[in-house]
Amino acid sequence: MPRKHSEDQEQHTAIGARLKFARIRKGMSQEKAGQVIGVTFQQMQKYENGRNSLSGVAAVKLATALEISVSYLLVGTEEEKEAGVPIMGAKAYEAATIVEQLPANLRPQVVAFLRSAANLGSEANQGSEALQASAI
Repeated sequence: MPRKHSEDQEQHTAIGARLKFARIRKGMSQEKAGQVIGVTFQQMQKYENGRNSLSGVAAVKLATALEISVSYLLVGTEEEKEAGVPIMGAKAYEAATIVEQLPANLRPQVVAFLRSAANLGSEANQGSEALQASAI
């Protein structure tokens, strides 16, 4: 049974990430999205982070308010599936949304910076792993 729980959690996380992406793209606050389905912004955070599951009725109401299909909200797009697009977490969707909102001439520089930061992070992790291995 642990595998089923893990798969369910992955689905909740993916749905939450798509919900957050659509909400941000629409320019809607968590508070306003919560009002659409009669919940607090804290509950919206739980949906977006995948900690709580979204009911079918809530999914329909939110999809309507965000002008997206329920199908997209719940399962993504066929193009994503066919391309093997990995499930992106809410933070990655948020970062992608922010980058897309930048002026076009700044995007390559920001992406280059993010790539460098990611490389530095992985080098730091490798260095700490080497230190731990040498301590053994």
